Order: sequence, then C-alpha cells, then structure tokens
Amino acid sequence: VCARVCPTEKLCQSGCTRAGVDAPIDIGRLQRFVTDFEQQTGMEIYQPGTKTLGKVAIIGAGPAGLQASVTLTNQGYDVTIYEKEAQPGGWLRNGIPQFRLPQSVLDAEIARIEKMGVTIKCNNEVGKTLTLQQLKAENRAVLVTVGLSSGSGLSLFEHSDVEIAVDFLQRARQAQGDISIPQSALIIGGGDVAMDVASTLKVLGCQAVTCVAREELDEFPASEKEFASARELGVSIIDGFTPVAVEGNKVTFKHVRLSGELTMAADKI
Repeated sequence: VCARVCPTEKLCQSGCTRAGVDAPIDIGRLQRFVTDFEQQTGMEIYQPGTKTLGKVAIIGAGPAGLQASVTLTNQGYDVTIYEKEAQPGGWLRNGIPQFRLPQSVLDAEIARIEKMGVTIKCNNEVGKTLTLQQLKAENRAVLVTVGLSSGSGLSLFEHSDVEIAVDFLQRARQAQGDISIPQSALIIGGGDVAMDVASTLKVLGCQAVTCVAREELDEFPASEKEFASARELGVSIIDGFTPVAVEGNKVTFKHVRLSGELTMAADKI
C-alpha cells in the first residue's frame, strides 16, 4: 500500500545520500516491485503470531490500526480490531481513488493480516455497540487509531454551495464513480487531497477542472506524483492566489504577492 500512495519523494527520498551524487533512489518504485512480486508469487511474508502475551484491542481499521495489528501480532499478542464501518481499510478504502490504490491490492493486504491471526470485527462502533470500559476489562491494552474522517472548510464559504473535499472523495468512492459530475469544477487548495479530487473529477468526465492554491508552484504541498498525474489528466493549476470573496458560483481571488485579482466561476466548488 505504501508503495502506491506514500509521498516517498518528500519523506525517505529527501534523506537519500544518492541525491548528493545525481538523484535519490526511487524508493517507491522499489517497494512497488517487491510488494507486487510478493503478491504474484504467493510469498508468505507475514507469519502467524503466537498469541501468548494476552489480548489487545485496536479501535479503528485504518492504516494505523492495521499496521499496529501486524506489529503487535509479531510480538505475540492476540489482536482484535473493532471497526465502525462495514469494511476495514479506513481512508485507504473510503477516500483514496481506486486508480491510485486498487481495491484488490488493499483486500489482499488485509487478507494477509487476517491470515496472521488478527481478528477484524466490522460494524462495531465503540460507544454504541460496545463500550471502552468493556474493551479495557477484556484486554491487556486498548489502542485507539480512529483517524480523522472529516474535512475542514474556509469560513468564507460557510453559506455557499460548496462540497468539502474529503466528502466528495468518500461519495465518489462509495458510489464506485456512479455520481453526477459537473461540466466545470473549481478546487481551492494545492495539496494531495486537492489533486485527488481534481484527478477523480477528470477521470469521471468533468470537462474543466481548475485548482487554485495560495502556494506558488515551487512550494506546492502536493507530492510530485500527484501533481504530475493531475496535470497529465488535464487539470489546470493556478498558483499564488487566495480566495477573498464568493458570490454564488463565482469566487474572487487575490494574488498573495502582487496587486492582482482573479474571478472564476464553475458549476461546482
């Protein structure tokens, strides 16, 4: 999973000593080759745990909870994950577009974790179907890895017909792309989530998708892979502008350094 979605160029590759010679090693592609080879050849990397050190409960079956279950199982704990959704995976399943992370890859990874002996109980929301006190009483430890499934907006758009980015990604993923797509869309932001939204819209048939971000191109928060992918799909990028006013489907932007304004309209913001 990390080989497909992790921004390796910003994390591990930034510390690669090879960069002092010519260019850092493309660690993401190396990881991708190894993990694909593992799956294609049926290698058994994960081994069943001994379950001799007692029970541990994990709340949340997202990436943190799944990885924690592997580590704890390897150490000898009997791990059960409690997930409120119908399927495990968290944002990996409910937010990241399938063209970046195919569901088959995630399903195979989760199947390997379960084969280790990890129990995953879905449709179990702590506070409703069971309590934290129950889990504490039945386990040596309880690890909370619930993540953050809600997005944030801008006060400027509080009374406007806009959709929060993570809400759109979840809606598109859950509907398998079978949603109404506007002819034009305006995205505020330049991070990885913004690129995911933009790319998803283009893949689903939106004719004109524009991302406007306050950062200039050399400071863009999106990973190089996400940025390049969005550009290849035909997403327009406008850098160095921040929103200052909104009226209906029109947004006015002001340049962060220069004395210039830009007004844009779109079917969807």
